[in-house]
Amino acid sequence: MEVDRVDGRTPYQLRPLACSRNLLNRAHGSARWSQGDTIVLAAVYGPKAGTKKNENPEKASIEVVWKPKTGQIGKAEREYEMILRRTLLSICHLTINPNTTTSVILQVVNDDGALLPCAVNAACAALVDAGIPLKHLAVSICCGVSAAGSLVLDPTKAEEQKLQAFSYLVFPNSTESVLSEESKQAEGEHMEHGIITSVTRGAMSGGAFGGNRGMRPVAPEKGVFPLDHMHECDLEKKEYISCLKTSGFQSEICRRFSKKYLECRMEK
Repeated sequence: MEVDRVDGRTPYQLRPLACSRNLLNRAHGSARWSQGDTIVLAAVYGPKAGTKKNENPEKASIEVVWKPKTGQIGKAEREYEMILRRTLLSICHLTINPNTTTSVILQVVNDDGALLPCAVNAACAALVDAGIPLKHLAVSICCGVSAAGSLVLDPTKAEEQKLQAFSYLVFPNSTESVLSEESKQAEGEHMEHGIITSVTRGAMSGGAFGGNRGMRPVAPEKGVFPLDHMHECDLEKKEYISCLKTSGFQSEICRRFSKKYLECRMEK
């Protein structure tokens, strides 16, 4: 079913994109990214010597600061900071400049929908402008589902409020186009090949996408088991999977390994 959009776009059509860089004199890198009327300004400072407490001194650290257009930072903005930090950590080469901190400041200029994807794109462009070693670029988009089950890309603020659900998705691009010679020599860091980050608002199951038709879907709680980008629990995961395979996938036998993995994820 076709979706009638106020701005005349087709369901799969994005708003006009624009990017400009090197806008701030005092920042080491900066970029302004706009998607329609949604605009975010990103500034990068660093890398600076030293890391915060509880950070691994053998790797570089990323600090993200979100500045809303008006008012003070709240719960939603703190969540954006956390999501952005994990996303940027997954695309940066952390072993090239160990024991350093790079600060990424996001200033919201205007919010007309798909704000987080716009911020991810702005932050990535600013990191490139600052010359921060990257494993690959991150490309983000917002994908929504209407009450009728139709797919909508890059919704505006008004469209987001009418959608049954929408997801913010972050993908890596080809590594060949962004790796410098210095980055190519760095070993031991995981390269992303699928979705880097996925954040969902609302309920994506049911309707035109299968699921239990006629039943009211329930959305998961915010922040429940985000992706393990840093691979901090890989050992526990491998032990659990190995136990399942050797036991013929009898979960009861592998309960202690499952508990160990879940405890690791909750702690880290």
